[in-house]
Amino acid sequence: KEEQIITAACGEGIVRYDGIQTGTSKKEIFASSSVFLFPTYFESESFPTVILEAFSASLPVIATNWRGIPDQVTHERNGYLFNLHDTAGMASCILQLASDTNLYQHLSSHARHNFETKYTMSTFENSIVSFFKTNA
Repeated sequence: KEEQIITAACGEGIVRYDGIQTGTSKKEIFASSSVFLFPTYFESESFPTVILEAFSASLPVIATNWRGIPDQVTHERNGYLFNLHDTAGMASCILQLASDTNLYQHLSSHARHNFETKYTMSTFENSIVSFFKTNA
């Protein structure tokens, strides 16, 4: 169902699907995007780093309420969470973000702030050092 809707949206110019990307091309795509749509229901999904990459580019994330994603995406704060296969809800959200600049800026700034306060390399390193100091 999702594949059919994404294909139709791509055909209409509403959505751009770039497939699997790595390295510089992935960074360029994030930099030129407005939102990150992640309708996953992959059985082994746990804590997708691609969401952190989207946050680092100040992109609000529209994703499924699946596995570890709610630990990253806070509904209406740095993105939106939807039930599996709720393509109508996701589409509505994309259109709302496209038409409401203030809402988009709110989610975008919180996405970047979330990345900077929780997921930078220095934050990770400090957490690891702190863990070992308190559990030694």
